[in-house]
Amino acid sequence: MKGLGDMRAPNRMTAATHRAVAAGTLLVLLTGCSGGSQPSEPSSSAAPTALKQEAEVLAPLDCPAVVPAAAVAGILGVPVEDLAQVYPDPSTGGASPNSEAVAIVMAAAAREASGEQSCGYWAAAGTDDESSVRVSVLPGSARYFALTEPDPNDGHPMLPVGLGDAAFFACRGGEWDGCRAQILVGENWLSVSVAKQEPDEAEFLAYAGTLADAVAEVTLTSPPIAPRVECAALLSPFDLTESGHLIDAGGGDITPVGSGNFRFEVPAYLAGLVDCSWGSDQGAGGDRVHLTVLPAAQSAWSQASIASLNSSIPVQPVDLSHDADARWPDAGIEALSGCSDHDCQVTVLADGVWLTVTTTGPAGLADATALAVKAFARYAAAV
Repeated sequence: MKGLGDMRAPNRMTAATHRAVAAGTLLVLLTGCSGGSQPSEPSSSAAPTALKQEAEVLAPLDCPAVVPAAAVAGILGVPVEDLAQVYPDPSTGGASPNSEAVAIVMAAAAREASGEQSCGYWAAAGTDDESSVRVSVLPGSARYFALTEPDPNDGHPMLPVGLGDAAFFACRGGEWDGCRAQILVGENWLSVSVAKQEPDEAEFLAYAGTLADAVAEVTLTSPPIAPRVECAALLSPFDLTESGHLIDAGGGDITPVGSGNFRFEVPAYLAGLVDCSWGSDQGAGGDRVHLTVLPAAQSAWSQASIASLNSSIPVQPVDLSHDADARWPDAGIEALSGCSDHDCQVTVLADGVWLTVTTTGPAGLADATALAVKAFARYAAAV
């Protein structure tokens, strides 16, 4: 963009790997994924919605009814009075400032917009006992249940079991003691995690069965599936070279359909979140471009207080409405931008669409702005 200089200090540091931050962002309470075949990604039957459409406000899940404390105390073997409720259990990242703070908040907003809700309890509040029960329910997600691989990350793949309409489970000891299950109940994806020492497999399956029965009796609102745009349609290799200063850029969708971590990304898919990351195959190795787009995000943007987030990139309001290359909607935009020693970030809201570009390496603020301008124009044209 013309008129915007590089606000960074001359020294640059290598950024922490984005994927580790993003994975923590979208991790939903438990590890492990369901098994099954891998057909191609289902296409949404929902018609594209207006960009400014706001996410539907969903009725909260009745956690005391679906996950009653007495049953939790029973499975954990502790008195009810020792339980500490931990629902809802949102995650917006760690305490240390990092360049992905805005993307973390966007991912959390996507999870909420997807209709996923969680309930949970910790045992022996105030002690070192880490026993817990955590449950999440994601409505309208049956089409994705068979698209996730068995969890390959910890050496404990899940096995099929006769719960709900389809289910997979695993129990293990060692580094993490406990059991977990992924259960399809109608159109609802139920995830159950019980963390305790020396877990009893039969006891866990009986408990998971009661949760599946409870979810079968609940009517959950399933928001319409938002349109998604592929990463390659938003920023081209030329854009990543010219404005991102990446050499032989590689990357794209952070967690594609069918990958081992896809279970964690399903809420984001349902909410229309687009999360892309590219890096240089040459040079310092830490040069990156990260693009995140979330539709129907007016409320999320208003509640985020972006300038006060725990980010390593200080941002401040900026007027991008007169950018010569931009095609902003008539309603105008809101924007914030800034740089740290090694990262620059531009985040904008226009017609309810929240878009953020973060660059690491030689790309300056003008470059990050140019990428944001191009990505928004293509996103708006696509949906």
